[in-house]
Amino acid sequence: MSYFSSVYGWASNNVVQFEIVTSKGEILLANKDAYPDLFWALKGGSSNYGIITRYDMKLYKSTQMYGGTVIWPSNATRQYLEAQKHFILPGGGSYDDKVAIMPNFGYIPQTGISSSGSVLIYNAPVEKPKALENFTAIPLESGGAKVQNFSAITATTSGYAPRTNRWSFYSTAIRSGEDTMNIIYNTTTSLVDQVLKKTNCSVGSAIQPVTVNHLKAARAAGGDALDLDPARGPFVIILIFISWTSAKDDALIKSYTDKVLESINKQAKARNLDYPFRFLNDAGVTQDPISTYGYGASLVRMKAAIMEGVQGIKTFYDYVFSILRLKV
Repeated sequence: MSYFSSVYGWASNNVVQFEIVTSKGEILLANKDAYPDLFWALKGGSSNYGIITRYDMKLYKSTQMYGGTVIWPSNATRQYLEAQKHFILPGGGSYDDKVAIMPNFGYIPQTGISSSGSVLIYNAPVEKPKALENFTAIPLESGGAKVQNFSAITATTSGYAPRTNRWSFYSTAIRSGEDTMNIIYNTTTSLVDQVLKKTNCSVGSAIQPVTVNHLKAARAAGGDALDLDPARGPFVIILIFISWTSAKDDALIKSYTDKVLESINKQAKARNLDYPFRFLNDAGVTQDPISTYGYGASLVRMKAAIMEGVQGIKTFYDYVFSILRLKV
């Protein structure tokens, strides 16, 4: 994903050529004309087809834009949830293709303290654009947004990658609706109080909107292995993340994660909000996101990519597709 996905699709949709080294040491150049099925499969297929040694991407001119990283106080978490609910509903800010957000909330079970914040982007030099008005109305604890260069905005996100503790990342997705945000927040926090109340940890979720125009742009750019249908409407990718200190809590953390995902998915199905996709970038080690590509239909074409003159990796893929229950 990128801050410009509603215009240009997934980041991989903007790759024009991959250089890939197969297991036999062959160097192939895959693009829309040469090895087109392989080119399609590599857009989302991860490292499964060999080692990517180079990729060429389209570039887009960037002017100054409104944006920055904002942190809201703990007593504003409900206001943030309400802001994102209206952002993803029909007619909300997400329907403006110039806007993007990278929001998250956190919760510490030992203290009961919650937090929330977001990267805010509006791809035009407009102060406090209407598409972000529900977010900019929330009083700040720290950070801020203004019209500036894109490089200055991304520089404020360095704090999103601490590596001092143990970390867990798992993903699911549900459709955008009235109940979406409450399902995610209430499930995450209520279960943590039941399962991890005495554990030295913090839990949270990053909730990334995927718009219809994002999916249309992906198809207009030639498509990809994810192959998600714009007609199914907008949805959100949910990243459940946990940070903790002690290895003795690993099994407890996994148990909590499993219960959260199961509960979110069950509630989503009950409210007709289920979206059968798992985002590879956010998926956990026990998840199988590739089986959800094209809602399960992409695996056949991904298999064909192997046979498209890429014989050097066939032996490797006998193993990979045996895991996916596809016989090569």
